[in-house]
Amino acid sequence: MKIELKIDEEKIPLNRFVSSVLKNILIGVIKELHGIEENWKNIEINIKKEEK
Repeated sequence: MKIELKIDEEKIPLNRFVSSVLKNILIGVIKELHGIEENWKNIEINIKKEEK
């Protein structure tokens, strides 16, 4: 499994620990969603900061 973090199109390098923590948190949350099959292939999450 591979995880990639980009902020404003700049790829942020992740060490093994941070990569593992992010993957486990996201997969744990997603597994609890109803209707999500366990044989998924790709997950995309996009977070945009709200303008004030």
